[in-house]
Amino acid sequence: MEVAALGRPFCVGMLYDCRSDELIPGLTLWDRDDLEKNTRERRQLNSDFEIVASESIQDKTSALNVEASLKASFFGGLVKVGGSAKYLYDNKTSKKQARVTLKYKTTTKFQELSMNHLGRDNMKHPYVFEKGIATHVVTGILYGAQAFFVFDREVSEQEDHQVIQGNLKVMINKIPTVSIGGQGSLNMEDGDRADVQKFSCRFYGDFCLEKNPVTFQDAVEVYQSLPRLLGPNGENTVPIKIWLLPLTVLDSSAAQLVRQISLQLVQDTQNVLEDFRELEVRYEDAMTTTTAQQFPEISKKIRGFKEKCSQFKLEFQQRLSKQLPSIRGGGENEAGLAETIRKIHSSPFNSKDLNEWMDCREREIHTVNMITNRMKNTKIIQTQSQLFQEAINAEHVVCFVFTSLGSDDRFISTLSNYLHQRTEPQHPHDAERGQWFASKRLTEEMRKKAKLFSDFAEENKDSRKTKFVAVGLTDETQKGSSIHLYKDGFSDSENFEPPSEPEAVTASNTNQDSVTLKICAPRFGAQNVTSYSVEYRVLGEDGWTQQTVSTAGEVKVSHLSPQTEYEFRCRAVTSVGVGPANQLSASTLPGIPGRATNPRSLKDSLKQTSERINYDSPSIFKLSLTEDRLSSRRCRRLTLGRESSKGKRIMIVFGATGSGKSDLIDGMINYIVGVEWKDSFRFILTDGGLQRPAAENQNSVLTVYKLNHQEGFRIDYSLTIVDVPEFGEHPDAEGHMKIFQQLHSFLLSEQGVSEVGALYFVAPASLRALTHTQKYTFDFIIPNFEEGMLNNVRVLVTSADTQRPAVLRAITDFNVQCAKTREGLPVHFKFNNSALLAHSTSTKLWDSEMENMKKFFEALRSETKRWIVTEKMIEFAKEKEKYFQMF
Repeated sequence: MEVAALGRPFCVGMLYDCRSDELIPGLTLWDRDDLEKNTRERRQLNSDFEIVASESIQDKTSALNVEASLKASFFGGLVKVGGSAKYLYDNKTSKKQARVTLKYKTTTKFQELSMNHLGRDNMKHPYVFEKGIATHVVTGILYGAQAFFVFDREVSEQEDHQVIQGNLKVMINKIPTVSIGGQGSLNMEDGDRADVQKFSCRFYGDFCLEKNPVTFQDAVEVYQSLPRLLGPNGENTVPIKIWLLPLTVLDSSAAQLVRQISLQLVQDTQNVLEDFRELEVRYEDAMTTTTAQQFPEISKKIRGFKEKCSQFKLEFQQRLSKQLPSIRGGGENEAGLAETIRKIHSSPFNSKDLNEWMDCREREIHTVNMITNRMKNTKIIQTQSQLFQEAINAEHVVCFVFTSLGSDDRFISTLSNYLHQRTEPQHPHDAERGQWFASKRLTEEMRKKAKLFSDFAEENKDSRKTKFVAVGLTDETQKGSSIHLYKDGFSDSENFEPPSEPEAVTASNTNQDSVTLKICAPRFGAQNVTSYSVEYRVLGEDGWTQQTVSTAGEVKVSHLSPQTEYEFRCRAVTSVGVGPANQLSASTLPGIPGRATNPRSLKDSLKQTSERINYDSPSIFKLSLTEDRLSSRRCRRLTLGRESSKGKRIMIVFGATGSGKSDLIDGMINYIVGVEWKDSFRFILTDGGLQRPAAENQNSVLTVYKLNHQEGFRIDYSLTIVDVPEFGEHPDAEGHMKIFQQLHSFLLSEQGVSEVGALYFVAPASLRALTHTQKYTFDFIIPNFEEGMLNNVRVLVTSADTQRPAVLRAITDFNVQCAKTREGLPVHFKFNNSALLAHSTSTKLWDSEMENMKKFFEALRSETKRWIVTEKMIEFAKEKEKYFQMF
């Protein structure tokens, strides 16, 4: 009789009980010395490897040469395996795994007892027969070693499992032939090397390793080292295969193996355990889904199901461990084991019912996943406590509730009752009966609610007062789902219905400057509507104009341009937020000659000819300007609009790097052309735009912005801004002299300006001390204007708030020659550049900035001085060149 060793410590002459497949240590029929003298040994060298691609119990036990009877003992837990045989315990945990196993086997020697030694007269301890504790004696052992390298590769949903499995098998089959390069890297193609990096490895073997392999390269290195690990003389080998002799051959009174378990019963037992193994993979996969982790009600059911199945499987194995020895020893016949298996198939733990229950859980997970995947701008929470925290921290919380995930599961109750009472159910199990997702009505109702909820959440994603969450809370009064509304931390409704888009929106009447729309109330959620929002814009343009009406019906949209196609969108408004929009397009009629129409505003006209820089909110447009190169190649003039007969004002602006000068100039143009806070766009003049870094590079070109007055200006004069290049943070004599010379050349040129309203110094409010560069501006540049001009030096303070700017004290302490207030501070104007891109729902910051701009331009209107160029300026510049030598 032959059996696999399975890592058990056999030796020649050891007693063995085949009834329980148990080794009997400490007792032998012969003395140790006699055993050693009569043991013959011969070499039996062989090495081999094979690929095990299947994970079935049958294939794994076959790989270890486990015959049917020993397999049954393993199933019943009678055999505790070790070494390479621990491979039998290794099971896949997910269907998303591709797995291939490499088996290595080597044999070195064979030991056996001599026939002479087996005679009864040679036995020194015949009393062993009387004890009846063993049925066989070990008469032969084949020594060697085995190793199993188990390779796994995760398979994504986008990959073909069969293809990945095939590729994995091809690569594992190459291991015996892969060589290792001089630097320890594997000699293989780059594509193969990339593939194997996705493999993981586990090792089960009869070898003592310093470190188990975890990667493909580790496995190659270990595989190639296995022959050395056997030892020079094979001293590190272990029993692989055992030959047993029945004790009844030696003495008829010895205990014997009465019968073996039939192959059919072993196969039936294997099938039961195989079914449970496959089921374990399914519920492990289900437990690791995002949906099961997000909703504890689902994972709790699966965990309870798993516990019941594990308990039943353990009880079955415990029963096996008692029945097998009894059947083999003649204490009972096989009918008892056959009845045990029959009861499994008729119990609630039969494979069909268990798998149908898992089918239902997977369907439930898929349905919930489909719903939640459509929910944008929604936070999934897990408990009632988390819902309370969300509700207390927001003005409104709209919550989609899965109400049936935690409902009692009758099948789990049936499994529990069977484990405790062993009573079979009276009626066949119907896995889908009573399940919410099996009801067409409930599923359609949930989809409808989910669409209303997700559309509502998407439309209000930018709202700061409303949050959207989803949770599983059991509510038997509302099967499937419901939508709850919380206000200021308290429940306001448990059946809130967000509005859908208006059922219909049509253009019932059009003329040259208006379109009349007919709005029908939404099909769903009309009871929660408080008003309707109507938005419109010229087709293809950005930014919407909005008006609100209190009820559905006809609404007239006026002040439109003739013969223009407009886009309209209408939506319902609730106290919580707005619903999705119903959109349409309609065109106004051509204008009637002689009848006045509403002209397009200046800002809208400018937007049509400007370059769009980005699509943020608000979006940024670069004004289209006409560029002229002046006589100096380092000067340019950018002109907006045609020459105007209106009065002109000229301002020269200085500012160091990081002063906010460019942002301030950009803010001025938005004020001038009439941009309002509600507009969805802003303009820029400067190249720096709105996102200028604090340490930007010096712009070395003097730029003149000539803004010719147009209808729609908020100021009643044309404006020229002389933008002096920004001074760097560190004094540089040559660079600063060039800037001064640029300004000097421009003012003296034919294209220069004849009069200047004022000189403006730009500085941030927080500046507490002037830098060397700023001191240079006051000490060198400004004094070169004629003396009367010094009283027209003004300070433009950026990033200002309601506090007195610290920079004013810094300027005063430096004794700058400029106009002073009654308090002795420099005459100044405060601005807050951030208002240009304010996202706040309040217009307070914007309105304050527009008021600042209004005061500034009114002051500029009354300030005009003729600027006179003198030779003194040139001589003074040369003297001041020595100023920088001290730095």
